[in-house]
Amino acid sequence: MTKEDQEVLRNAHKMGLYDKGLEYLKDSKNYQRKESRLLLFLEKGLLEHSKGNYKLSIADFEQARDIYKSLYTSSLSKNAQLLIANDNYDHFFGETYERSLIHFFLALNHILLHQKIDLAKNEKRRHLFAARAEILSWDSFLSEHIGEKKGRSVFKNDLLARVFGGLIHEYVETKEDRQIALQLYKDAENILFKNYNAYQAYNKSYKKFVKNFDKLHQLPIDEVKNNYVSETSFQKELKEFLNYKIRGLSKKVKDNVTIILQRGIIPEKVAKVEYFPLGTMMASSRYDQYNVQSFASRDLQLGYAPYNYPSYSSNYQAGGSLAIKFEVPIIKNVPIQEKISVNILDFHGQSLGEKKMVLISPMGGIAEQALAEGAPARNRRIGLRLGTKYVSAIMAAYATYKGLRKKLGDGLAKMIAVGEFALASKMIQKSEKADIRYWSTLPNDIQIASFHLPPGKYRLRANVREYPDKLKKSFLLGKLEIDDSGKMQLLSFRRFY
Repeated sequence: MTKEDQEVLRNAHKMGLYDKGLEYLKDSKNYQRKESRLLLFLEKGLLEHSKGNYKLSIADFEQARDIYKSLYTSSLSKNAQLLIANDNYDHFFGETYERSLIHFFLALNHILLHQKIDLAKNEKRRHLFAARAEILSWDSFLSEHIGEKKGRSVFKNDLLARVFGGLIHEYVETKEDRQIALQLYKDAENILFKNYNAYQAYNKSYKKFVKNFDKLHQLPIDEVKNNYVSETSFQKELKEFLNYKIRGLSKKVKDNVTIILQRGIIPEKVAKVEYFPLGTMMASSRYDQYNVQSFASRDLQLGYAPYNYPSYSSNYQAGGSLAIKFEVPIIKNVPIQEKISVNILDFHGQSLGEKKMVLISPMGGIAEQALAEGAPARNRRIGLRLGTKYVSAIMAAYATYKGLRKKLGDGLAKMIAVGEFALASKMIQKSEKADIRYWSTLPNDIQIASFHLPPGKYRLRANVREYPDKLKKSFLLGKLEIDDSGKMQLLSFRRFY
């Protein structure tokens, strides 16, 4: 997968050229590879969703779900990682947050189809309960993931699953579903505290929280709150929203408008240079270590890790040692600074007030943390694999030099050995590019508003403000008509500005 591949799809979303994106996926050798089939259907599903082809989107996401279940059952990716030449040749398994979002888009597609006025009553009912079933399937997926990860992963649960799940159960409107919604909102408060304080959007002390994450469960809650959490305004507003929903359900007060805003586009996944020290591996060679390292450094022009570079483990230090460079994937998250509210206008354009949108899923931060979490093990694994290849190439070049030196002289023998190593090094580098595959067209964040309006016709605008409260821009979301049925309407928007 290349950066150019991803840019085509990202631009197709930004410019609304969904057919162009779908055509590109159809013709792309990289996306059509069997190892990238999961990614193919993720990207297809989101393009069809954005285009409004919800039935086709459902078919694609169901394919994606079947693929990840098959990969999980076979554990192909997990077992093959140490054996394959490069991660790019392994099956794309996706991060947990990516697989979790399949359930979100499936449920959203079903509920949007349920609201279509041209569908038969029985068809609408089928989509309604399919959305509800998807929420339950989502919960099963997360429960399984929690059991696997235990204390090792920040993203053990998905706040979006609880909040959006609560909204879907509210939408169904039975007494049982309202009780489930109430519990889901209460669960969301717990997940926000235990897991989402790891993200910059919610916690100013997120770095400290992540660093000590594996021991926080042993500490009293008050100690965690006082020493590891400094709430941002995003967290405070989300807690207010959850309390509002809990109070409303307890008092049997019902909202009739829910707005879901998928905003922006997830940050790019790019390659970053890492270093791996070769000293330990070369020390075990049959040649004199000092002479080999001197040959590698002086004649083969192998470099050194920066002195401030951290080691992979406590067994050795990487900084300042003879090392190889290699690429690993990272996501550079851009902190969310803007606040969004929904400006409700009457049919004549007069403002009737504003409702806050609350941040439910800071996707950029989640993606960044997911990659960072697995970085130490991944970097060490790639480094060991590459180090083995480089050491073999160094030893082969050194053997060539030693073998030819007496016959051809020091200069010519060295020239031949250096050329041999340069060719081997070029082949190694070509085969070991960073795996930058990911679901590249996801939104940067997902925000939600829920409120009640009396019957009438309305226009909805989004007001975007920067801290402290400066209006930056405003854009139209759409029109809305409320009847006297009291039935909730769920509106979904994707905006890039």
